[in-house]
This record gives sequence, structure tokens and C-alpha cells, in this order.
Amino acid sequence: MTTLNKKQMNLCGAFSVLISEVREMIDEFEKIPDNKNILGSFPYIETVYMRCIIVELNKILSGSKNDVFSLSKFKTSFDEKIKSDVIKIENDNKTLIEKIKNNRNQLFAHLDKEYLDMKLSKSEVMLLGKKFEADFSSIESKCKAKERYATQDLRKDLKDIKKLLDECSLIQKSVFVSKK
Repeated sequence: MTTLNKKQMNLCGAFSVLISEVREMIDEFEKIPDNKNILGSFPYIETVYMRCIIVELNKILSGSKNDVFSLSKFKTSFDEKIKSDVIKIENDNKTLIEKIKNNRNQLFAHLDKEYLDMKLSKSEVMLLGKKFEADFSSIESKCKAKERYATQDLRKDLKDIKKLLDECSLIQKSVFVSKK
């Protein structure tokens, strides 16, 4: 078992809390469509949860210097094995991570110069087309990483997001058996 310094312990602890909170939010988000009372009283509840999930996921997945407890911090805080495992996770999930990052930036549009470049998923374009009986194909994204999330899109990505969270948890747990 490896002895961790205070900085490493803080990273592992905060990272674990973030992952747990996101998992709990996802569990609650998945239950919303089944609860007509909540949807009737709070029609935007799914959107609110979706946005919270995106912001919190971005804290985990961001490579930003401001997100001090992110996955990327494991690359510089632990040994080469951990670093290579993190790089593999980032590479294997590059499109999903980019989509989450882009959507987080979209929530804070004044920070995002590419805000207007983001488009909608094919399923969201189809819903809009049915709702307004019009062609919205011009705002359909050709690249998953450049899609704006709608609640249905987040639902479609939840399996991949949960898998990504599992991989992040394994990284965090593996530091306790890592040799540095």
C-alpha cells in the first residue's frame, strides 16, 4: 500500500466525492420522467438536473487549471502507470469528454467563443420538426462533440457516462496500490 501525501489525499477525497455526487444526480435524473407530479409542478426539472450534471461532470473531466480535483490532475500527482491509465481513459472517451466540455461552456456562453457553432442532435432536430412542422436539418450537428445537450441526448449518453465514471473511480482507487 502506498503512502499518500496531503495533496494526493485531498485529490483522491475530493475526486471521490465529485464522482459520488454525479452518480446520485444521475440516479435522480433517471427517475424524473416516471414522476408526473414532479414534472407537473416543475416542468424544467429535467433541464436543471441535466445542467447540474454537465457542470459537475466537467469538474471531473476538465483539464483546466481551475478544476484542481479533476481526472487530469492524477497524471501529474502519481506514477507513470496512473498517468498512462488516465491518458487511455481520456483518449477512449475523447468525443464524450469534448461534448460535456462544450456543453458546460454553452451554459456559460459569455466564456465560449464557439457557442453559436454548436448544433442539435438528430433526435432533437426530429422532435423540433414534428413540433413545429418545419425542416430544422440546417441546425443538426454532424459531430457528436459539437452537439448541444437536450435531456433526451443526455439520457442516450448515460450508459457511456456511467462507464466513464466507473473508469475514473478505478483510477482513484488504484492510487492506493500504486508504487511511486
